[in-house]
Amino acid sequence: MQDAFSKRYWWFGINNLKDRKPESFNHVIYPEIQPFLNEEVDTFEWPRQVQHHQDFYDQLQPGDSVLLWMGDGDYPDWGIIGFVYIAQVIRGPFRDKNKYFLKRTYIPEKSLKPYENNQPKSSEVTNFLYEIFGRDFKPLRTTFINIGKHAKRTSPVTIEKIYKQQFEKVLEYAKNINNCLSVNPQPSDQSN
Repeated sequence: MQDAFSKRYWWFGINNLKDRKPESFNHVIYPEIQPFLNEEVDTFEWPRQVQHHQDFYDQLQPGDSVLLWMGDGDYPDWGIIGFVYIAQVIRGPFRDKNKYFLKRTYIPEKSLKPYENNQPKSSEVTNFLYEIFGRDFKPLRTTFINIGKHAKRTSPVTIEKIYKQQFEKVLEYAKNINNCLSVNPQPSDQSN
């Protein structure tokens, strides 16, 4: 059992929307977190989604590591878009008034995108995610269903616990893929 000072690992979901819609009320949409990911601001305040996973929000503490995921939608560069940590938690007078402040650990130049927008097919990334998280990992069930892996459909998941090994393997994979991209850039078309 984890004590109050043990580091935890989390999956946070971001809605891939350009504009807020009624169903995204009280959820982070990409334009809100984009300045943080682009290093235009140093911290990002993650809002508590009061209707989902109360117990998870109560467990968040400074030093916890967080993987940021954005599903298929308005922006083409979706998937795993960042690795951050919880820098500060301010406890409010009521649990729905708590504030959670994130800082960057690693933001990949290129996200770990399972497939091109609205063109689901199995890829190296989907196979990697399937191997690391398994078919019953709630935040990825829609992705796995879309590529023909049998899983039970669930509603979108904003926060989920993950294991240290999962976080570290995905971070290493993201760094390796992005290092390969910067070492071996795509050749440009030099034809006249």
